[in-house]
Amino acid sequence: MLGFSLNVSVFFHEILDLPVEARNIAKQALDSAYHVRTSISGLILWTDDMHKREISRSSTSILRIESHEEDSHCIYLM
Repeated sequence: MLGFSLNVSVFFHEILDLPVEARNIAKQALDSAYHVRTSISGLILWTDDMHKREISRSSTSILRIESHEEDSHCIYLM
């Protein structure tokens, strides 16, 4: 969508000779793209943080079961 909006902005500037409108279209497109990028980056960081917490929590959940036989068994809960 950003590419299309910038092309429209160039059209307004070069063909229609409306530089103010062209600037407004380009600015709105870039602001919107920045907002989307920021939102996606925040979501990626939040998801990564949640994943790290889940790994940390699951790696500490180890239950050791001793049998009365000669060997013992470990069960890992994930």
